[in-house]
Amino acid sequence: MPGTTKIERSRFKTMIHDANLFDCWKHFNPVPESGHYDVEKNNFTWRGSDSGKFKNTAMRLDHAFMSRSLESKLIESTILGTGYSRIGFLGSDHAPLKIVLTKN
Repeated sequence: MPGTTKIERSRFKTMIHDANLFDCWKHFNPVPESGHYDVEKNNFTWRGSDSGKFKNTAMRLDHAFMSRSLESKLIESTILGTGYSRIGFLGSDHAPLKIVLTKN
């Protein structure tokens, strides 16, 4: 699946590290001990086709990154919307993100 090869994942991690960024959603949702998130519970999207639903191959297509210098201002990060198997699915394979920052 595009976006999930070892070289793509490695380059993505390197880019984030080199730019001194962090993943807003993972800030509040660290990787579980199993190494895998519950895709339905976390509103991940199905990869744009019916086959993703049946193979349970959801992935995060959308991300919000922030500079580490702003990390203390982040107070919420949520994946909105619903995946393929959920009520209200409108056909997109993307999910909107919500981030909330403190003014202080």
